[in-house]
Amino acid sequence: MAKTFAQRVKDDRTSNATVRHMQLIRSENILHPEVKRTFDAIPAEYRRERTWDSKKQDYVGPNQYVYIDASQYASTVTISLSLYGLSNLKTDKRLARLLDHFITSEWTAKPTIDNTYSPKTPGRTYEVFKEVPTHRISESHASIKWLRKNDRVWDLDHHLKTPLVIRVLINAYVKEDSETCRVEIAEVREEVVRTEIKRLVCA
Repeated sequence: MAKTFAQRVKDDRTSNATVRHMQLIRSENILHPEVKRTFDAIPAEYRRERTWDSKKQDYVGPNQYVYIDASQYASTVTISLSLYGLSNLKTDKRLARLLDHFITSEWTAKPTIDNTYSPKTPGRTYEVFKEVPTHRISESHASIKWLRKNDRVWDLDHHLKTPLVIRVLINAYVKEDSETCRVEIAEVREEVVRTEIKRLVCA
């Protein structure tokens, strides 16, 4: 039986509402106890950020930044810490302390990424992650009630079966006048791009 326009509109609204309710549920992942434990493992002095001084008309305090983000589109929570003005990535004690804590068997490390887009302040990103059981929220949560009421149980069950991925990013940047770290050309690659232009032909 062909669906009417009104039925299609209802389907579209239900689909969009499902996405919004799932986003709200995923945002609750930030309350997972393991996320808090990971965040608290970052020393307090590394979580101090620059603040605006109205008298000096400038930012004061340590040159570092930390944030936490729960993805609304995937079961992922990212904790990112940026350290600026390091003299050397191999000898900096702050960076070494963080790497000693997170580069362990508890975490899976990804290959490091060199950030060379800014030759004056290059850096390196260290990333680790681990999977934990997804955060369970109360059945009284408004979004869970809506999903069950509107027969969107598959979306909810899939979310509850998907592990939560906790990512930790450590972005370390050397200072502009570093005498021991610099950007150099490791290799030169020449690439030839071949593009096919296609068209539809009907005989």
